[in-house]
Amino acid sequence: MANIKHYLGIVNKEKIEQLMLQYFSACPLCSVSKGYDVQGWTVKCRSCGAQWMSTNFFKCKDLKELTLLRPSQDGKGSSLAMKKYPIEFWQNPEAIETESETLSIDMGLLEGEKKKLEYVCARQFIGSPSMWDGQRAIEQRKGRLILTNDNLIFTEQQGPWSSNYMQALRIPLEEISGVSSGGVLIKHLRVLVGTASTTEHHFTLFERQDFDMIVAEIQKHLKETREEKKRIAKEALAKGTVPAMIFCRFCGTRNKSDQSFCANCGAPLT
Repeated sequence: MANIKHYLGIVNKEKIEQLMLQYFSACPLCSVSKGYDVQGWTVKCRSCGAQWMSTNFFKCKDLKELTLLRPSQDGKGSSLAMKKYPIEFWQNPEAIETESETLSIDMGLLEGEKKKLEYVCARQFIGSPSMWDGQRAIEQRKGRLILTNDNLIFTEQQGPWSSNYMQALRIPLEEISGVSSGGVLIKHLRVLVGTASTTEHHFTLFERQDFDMIVAEIQKHLKETREEKKRIAKEALAKGTVPAMIFCRFCGTRNKSDQSFCANCGAPLT
């Protein structure tokens, strides 16, 4: 009877949770011991929301590998999502951290650039007009939206099941003039670029649907980054040093060292 139930796809939630707890009394990502909720053939950490899958769940015996389907709510593990690793990997925090850093470098981070926020998402594109009705279809290109201490980056996934990503967008943070949520039926993140907000980029988020929280996170990061650049600019002026790039002490925009006035707000740079 047990074999028949298993064949029919009837999930024994208790056995799957016990199997996960046997190997991970605490979540591999958040290290919190709150247990797991079983949803079909996947388990979800009750603390951070990370979601896991393993082919071994089907037999409820000898967990040998584990795939991270969704990262934690704070974005931890985003670069490891949809990749299968042996149990020994997930049981080693140092290995997880090292692999995350390696994959982050592959996503286009420059030397000295540090990842601050990351979201699994799709970037919206308006396609070419249809030859039948002239309507423009909206394309969704899956990837990762990354905010560093210097740039907003979108790395596009090379194929639906590929672990390879190619950088498709890089915008200096000081050029971002606004971030908001938009859409009624399909919610998306709206990023405005330029002093006149003439350019827009839209991202549909798959990882989390709390758009107000995401907008608040990004706005906070933008504010803190600009304040830090203004602080650096004021210190450089006080010391009389002239860096290769000058950050405006009023708005935080980067400018070439031979400029006298900020290209963004027009304030004097000296």
